[in-house]
Amino acid sequence: VAGDDVALTTAGEAFATGFGIDLDALKSKKAPLCRECLDWSERRSHLAGSLGRAMLARMGDLGWAMVERDTRVVRFSAAGAAEFQRTFL
Repeated sequence: VAGDDVALTTAGEAFATGFGIDLDALKSKKAPLCRECLDWSERRSHLAGSLGRAMLARMGDLGWAMVERDTRVVRFSAAGAAEFQRTFL
């Protein structure tokens, strides 16, 4: 692993695929699949790269969350927050 790129494990690939992410399509793109990114406001790392974008889009498709227009704010519905907790924590 070099720089800010991080690797996805076999278990991570299985999870992402099961979550509805097309990893083959993401891997064929020029952008890094996974990157670590420090959120300047929270001072915590989060998943960036094409996988991070795809996961956020998938959460939107599922109706869990939406990005507020013209901002970086992500709002989760009550049901979406519960599903996120069940799925990821």
